[in-house]
Amino acid sequence: MPWTSDPRHRLLSLVIGGPGLVFVISTKIFFDPNMFEGMAVAIPWEHWGPLNTRAFDTHWEPSHIAITGNRFLRALRVGLDGMWYQLYMIDFSPLAMKHRQGLGRVVREPSTVEVQPGGKITTFLPYVEVIVGKKFGYLVNMWVDNDRIYLLNEPADMVWARTDLPEFKVVEI
Repeated sequence: MPWTSDPRHRLLSLVIGGPGLVFVISTKIFFDPNMFEGMAVAIPWEHWGPLNTRAFDTHWEPSHIAITGNRFLRALRVGLDGMWYQLYMIDFSPLAMKHRQGLGRVVREPSTVEVQPGGKITTFLPYVEVIVGKKFGYLVNMWVDNDRIYLLNEPADMVWARTDLPEFKVVEI
């Protein structure tokens, strides 16, 4: 069953090249009318960041991440030769947490990433992660919309529609 994305539960992404991090930030913090009350200066990270953000190490290329609504897609290299990719669909919607229907793994525990040598950051935003079982080679780029995942690979001679993930079809172009 498709879930309509509530604007209060959409995502922003911030890719930081130097340390190789992707920050996925829930926009729900911006809909809290009390959050900015009486603030004349910037709001400290500690007030809003850790509970509304999830940080991921980018051991994958920036072109191998995609965001739409409240979903974050990433492709990770797998295998001993590192020539194959596996897709991970991560859904930050509260509805996904509530109605995951046995699909995926619910992640509520915090995660810590290194932000600079000797510096670490811990984030807590919960999510549901579904691993797409098929492995892909020669991944050039990818995009995601409400109900499809698009993969650009070489050679571009195969179209594949996955039917066992509700509301998602993977199409190689």
